Amino acid sequence: MSFEEKRLVRKEDVVANEIQFIIDVPILLSGSSVTVAADSTGAKNFGHSQFTIPAEAIKHLKSASLIVDYAWAATADGTIQLYDVTAAAVRGESSAKTGGESSQWETIPVSGLVAGNTMVVRANITVAGAAGETVALFRAILRLVCGIS
Repeated sequence: MSFEEKRLVRKEDVVANEIQFIIDVPILLSGSSVTVAADSTGAKNFGHSQFTIPAEAIKHLKSASLIVDYAWAATADGTIQLYDVTAAAVRGESSAKTGGESSQWETIPVSGLVAGNTMVVRANITVAGAAGETVALFRAILRLVCGIS
């Protein structure tokens, strides 16, 4: 066996989940703000939140989550979703918001990501709020936890 062959480390030689790394995909950066109307029901896309995920980013995917910073409308009900436009499927959804909630760092579990599909962050308003109410999104990050073992 040559010197080069002895230095080679193969994936099979590493303990499962021993080597992991995080890829943060910025969807909406902190310092920005987008709103959607909460005075009528329905799913509403936050502007500037559309993106696709390259195959390389999910090749070794172990888990994924959507991290959001938001302020929910005072009297509306609903959820925040990561929506796969291509597959017409919700890939992640927050707990129910019942009016007035806010968070600077809420983590929403995500599953079923498909490389190349168009994704968007949206508010799904299930109970309309008062006239003029909005849901504001201040930050959105898709966090991918990957591993090579």
